Amino acid sequence: MADIELQGRIEKILFANADNGYAVLVLQCTSNAHDEDVTAVGTILSPKIGETLIMYGAWIEHQRFGRQFQIKRHATVVPTSIEGLERYLGSGLIKGLGPDLAGRIIKKFGPRTVDILDTDPDQLLKVSGIGKAKLAGIKDSWSQQHGIRNLMLFLQEHDIGPGVAARIYRRFGANSLAAVRENPYCLATEVSGIGFITADQIAMKLGFSRSSPLRIEAGLLYVLQEFTGDGHVYAPREILLQRCADILEAGTAELTSALNTLVLRSEIVIEPAGAHPTDSDSSDCVYPAMLHSCEHRIAKRLYELQRAAPARQPKKVAPLLQSVERTLSFKLSKQQAQAVLRVFENRVQVITGGPGTGKTTIVQAVLQLALHEHLSVMLGAPTGRAAKRMTEATGHEAKTLHRLLKYDFQSGTFEHHAGNPLDCSMLIVDEASMIDTYLMYQLLCALKPGCALVLVGDVHQLPSVGPGNILADIINSSVVPVAELTEIFRQAQQSRIVMNAHRINSGSGLLDAEDTGKLTDFYFIEKDDPDAALKTIIEVTSRRIPARFKLDPMHDVQIITPMHKGLVGTENLNRVLQQILNPGYVILERGNRSFRAGDKVMQLKNNYDLDVFNGDIGSIMSASTEKKTAVVMFDDRPVSYTFNDLDDLVPAYAISVHKSQGSEFPAVVIPLLTQHYIMLQRNLLYTAVTRGKRLVVLVGSRKALSIAIANDKPRLRYTGLCERLRAINRL
Repeated sequence: MADIELQGRIEKILFANADNGYAVLVLQCTSNAHDEDVTAVGTILSPKIGETLIMYGAWIEHQRFGRQFQIKRHATVVPTSIEGLERYLGSGLIKGLGPDLAGRIIKKFGPRTVDILDTDPDQLLKVSGIGKAKLAGIKDSWSQQHGIRNLMLFLQEHDIGPGVAARIYRRFGANSLAAVRENPYCLATEVSGIGFITADQIAMKLGFSRSSPLRIEAGLLYVLQEFTGDGHVYAPREILLQRCADILEAGTAELTSALNTLVLRSEIVIEPAGAHPTDSDSSDCVYPAMLHSCEHRIAKRLYELQRAAPARQPKKVAPLLQSVERTLSFKLSKQQAQAVLRVFENRVQVITGGPGTGKTTIVQAVLQLALHEHLSVMLGAPTGRAAKRMTEATGHEAKTLHRLLKYDFQSGTFEHHAGNPLDCSMLIVDEASMIDTYLMYQLLCALKPGCALVLVGDVHQLPSVGPGNILADIINSSVVPVAELTEIFRQAQQSRIVMNAHRINSGSGLLDAEDTGKLTDFYFIEKDDPDAALKTIIEVTSRRIPARFKLDPMHDVQIITPMHKGLVGTENLNRVLQQILNPGYVILERGNRSFRAGDKVMQLKNNYDLDVFNGDIGSIMSASTEKKTAVVMFDDRPVSYTFNDLDDLVPAYAISVHKSQGSEFPAVVIPLLTQHYIMLQRNLLYTAVTRGKRLVVLVGSRKALSIAIANDKPRLRYTGLCERLRAINRL
């Protein structure tokens, strides 16, 4: 169906989001047969009352606000008549021009006014009331409007949506069109959310050659970015060039020339073959410059921290252990006591172990000893939920690492750094397996000389979502002291969750986990067919667990699945469970997501303005269709979301294993099918199972379970930290 064309003058702006360009407007439509005001919705950059638009789109019927015109694309029309032009300029569209001054300009220049504004705006000085200061404001405002109009027209010709145009304009301002025409590949490297493929399509339409150096350089950076997106810190040169050749259809000479150019511009760093003994040690290592710097400095800072004198001598600490044990009402095992003492013997200490081995107990003991010795201690964790669990376990406030370092979301910088370090003599970090290369670098920079660092985590869990394998590399380097906890305590031995987690980690089969009718904390329900598995997951989540274990299906039961796609992926499970657990009419729509009051939702990114963080789970208390806002309750704290903030909110009835890291839930339901083959890995299953506190239910095939347990080779990550630590300690 062809788009409908409407032309109208903006009379009211009901809503306009400066960040993403979304607007709700009332227009007087001259092309409307009934000559009535029309409500139009869509992405429009900087709309102004008085502006005339040609719009292309379709009529929609909103369930609450009635008939609206949905704008797919549009263009700004500059009036040609003297009356229209005077009204246009005096509408407030141009900063510094009101009706009176606009009238004097029109009287002076008549129909030549637009041409004067475009080509020789200094002539406006001839108009009474316009001095140099006012002229500067008029020129800037007109240039901005002119730039927006031209950019929108240009991008629409190339099938680029107005939402993308908003991001481009925020980055380049009035020079957006010139920047895109000169080098369309800047969109891929400098504008978030626009990939190389889109930039390449624009470049081809502009007549750029497929062998253009700009294209080859941008393509190389794009492929290298894909490597970091998969968790790698660098890419082996030969593998990188082969992928680039496939995507760019470029020869070795062209790619080599582009690599050399990027090195000269300090955008990448190439280390010689053999620098890191990995599966690719015959190939040079190609790093994004930032990650190379971070990895190098992590090794240097850890070395510097280690060389400092210990916080307290062990002979002074050992006698205090008994009094600490009495205070905390537990007895440390020999292995735990040794781990506690080693924290005070070294400036850097790693504590690792699986569930039930007493990591939390050691943290409590270390904290009490440190406070007894009048040491200033800070606690941190990579995620909000992990920080909250740490606070609950210790009774001492823990913060996310970003909040601890006072990250500024707008500038992308940290307030605490080498020049303004954290004011503490010991930092204890939990869930250290989740720390990526960039965050670890920022953390180490913020520690003052002599500060003790304790990294606590389970190295067998999934590594960080971001690039690097920090905890594993530190442990494997054998240059940082590691206390590995292996003893499972008697209380933990009563839990099938704990025992099966350790059996999974060791490659053994599960304990008898069939549903025999007797209540336990671990079940395996065999379902080979995806349709049958889906029905069982719904039944278990919505009825059987609430009935047998008295747990709330909305707040206590969490589905954790290896995949996003498919019948039992996060996307379909969220759609189905939303209908079953929270039926009702949709209040808000954002992209392909719909939200209702009562929905269980998860935050995807850290938002320091709202004080919510990646992985935080809450529920929607209320929402406004008219204002396109929502209020979400996180741990008894209401948070107000604007329409733009909703981009970072998704339904959370089902979440991925990666998103579950750092969290614990009363009950966990885990789909496990052979369709998940690419994700059937031991550390992924282990991570999912260890998220459950009171109950874990696996639903799937025994074949998939066997594949996952047998696959103990984690996905290779190209990192150099392990060898860097060894090398710097050999000096």
